[in-house]
Amino acid sequence: MIRKIFSMFFTARLMLIFCALLQLAFGGICNAAVQHIRICNPAITNCGMLRAALQMPLNRVEGLPLPDIRFTILNPKHNEDLSGFQNINKDLSGFKNLIGQFPQPEIQNPKPETILLQVGAHSFSTDDFEYVYHKNNQTLDECLALYIPYKLKIAAAKDAGLDTLSWIVNEWTRYRDQMATKYLMDAAIENYLLDGLLVFAITDSAVWSKAARDSIGLKAFYKKRARTYKWKKRMDATIYYCSSEKIAERLNRAVKNKNESLVPLPNGLFTFFCEANDVSPCVDTVRRTLPKGANTVADRVKWEKGCTKILKWNNKFVFLDVHSILPPVRKTFEEARGETIAGYQDELERRWMEQLKKKYPVTIDQEVWTNLKKKYAE
Repeated sequence: MIRKIFSMFFTARLMLIFCALLQLAFGGICNAAVQHIRICNPAITNCGMLRAALQMPLNRVEGLPLPDIRFTILNPKHNEDLSGFQNINKDLSGFKNLIGQFPQPEIQNPKPETILLQVGAHSFSTDDFEYVYHKNNQTLDECLALYIPYKLKIAAAKDAGLDTLSWIVNEWTRYRDQMATKYLMDAAIENYLLDGLLVFAITDSAVWSKAARDSIGLKAFYKKRARTYKWKKRMDATIYYCSSEKIAERLNRAVKNKNESLVPLPNGLFTFFCEANDVSPCVDTVRRTLPKGANTVADRVKWEKGCTKILKWNNKFVFLDVHSILPPVRKTFEEARGETIAGYQDELERRWMEQLKKKYPVTIDQEVWTNLKKKYAE
């Protein structure tokens, strides 16, 4: 008889715990069941609190959470009478079967990305490509021709671990925070910012800075192409800028007189030709060697030795005193340094891209590409 009573008591408490777990998971589902279970026994500690806890729905009062006493009741620290149920988790098969009877919410899997481009082990989706396409005024083919080298550089940068460098992470965070104050940021913009930093860093390392530092390679590149670095026909001339036509005419006659009679211009040119009420300075001069197409005024006058006619340009009256006309000539290394560096950078990038294409085979999904062409009707 005692064993039977103990068994009934033990079974009741098991059912109690199961309902408590159901209550936590499903809100008020088991309230009706609680009404049919006789759990109030003077021997059970906190019986009234436990009944109240099981009959409570999940704590929601106008969207605000309330303290849940169920966790207090079921916590062994606060309920010394639950010490005999340490092995309760050994057999929950009945509980699992009961859970299985309720309809489960259908989980909507996110739509998988459509991969357009495979660069080695790196995949790039149509969404990524279309984001770049909409940012540029280009056809799809033109955009793809620039998109592939760009992604090759990103693949190389990530494999080199550049995306973990502290200065890149800090710069990316700074740009992102600055833009977030003005624009609604999304993942595409954040990735675009990071990609830009990665491309800059790896291109600077492999091309730009390398071309400027490699003096031996730079000079060798110049020697191979020295004949292509030439000055065009040039004009050696002094340009006179005057604040008024009257001053320009007086100065023009003086310059012509100097050229014809070798009479030097008077000292204190500005003081001699400018009057008290003239804009200061009323005359300005500069001597330049000007190639064809380098100066608007020089391109509007005859290319011959002597003093030119007066032209109005940018609220000034201007003329040139042409000293000589220089024929085309080859540039020295120093004169061609800027052009040589630019050409050497192009050469380094061409070699680098060939290496990247071998290291990262590029595959375009032709079916996806065809669908994109149809989508944008090109």
